[in-house]
Amino acid sequence: MADVGDDRSEAGRDHPTDRPELVELLRAQVEDLRADRDAWREQARRSDYLLGSSMERTRELESRLRELDAGPPPAGPEEPRESIVSPGPGPTPTDAGAGPETAAQRRPWWRRVFGP
Repeated sequence: MADVGDDRSEAGRDHPTDRPELVELLRAQVEDLRADRDAWREQARRSDYLLGSSMERTRELESRLRELDAGPPPAGPEEPRESIVSPGPGPTPTDAGAGPETAAQRRPWWRRVFGP
């Protein structure tokens, strides 16, 4: 028995060269997809740049933060300078009862607000 189904399916198919409008439509879609791909690539490049620069800036700020946490550099062999401003009045009775500063009072304000 002969297989008639194969002949029908082969004869009933439209080849892409038979329908030029379909070929043009597919080419236009491919071009749109390529344009989208290029836009996504550019966006990814920008995002990578922004991420890299923000990470570098974060490292700089972290190192500066460590410097600020460490306190002022130790005084060298320089002699202390005399102050032009006269010393203020002595401690008031309310100041005298305050006692020594606690560690929390010596911490920078931004550490007290944002934490360690």
